[in-house]
Amino acid sequence: MIEKGMQAALAIVVTGTIGLSIFECKVIHKDNESYLTELKIQKKTNFVIRF
Repeated sequence: MIEKGMQAALAIVVTGTIGLSIFECKVIHKDNESYLTELKIQKKTNFVIRF
């Protein structure tokens, strides 16, 4: 599960870098099981993708 989460995060980051400027990326680990990845992407306005 952790590996899948990391792969998903990397996929989003790579896709984001093509057309968007990534402002900040944070990966928060809780209990070694729960993942909270926040991608703050800057394009005209700032928005956050959470999964």
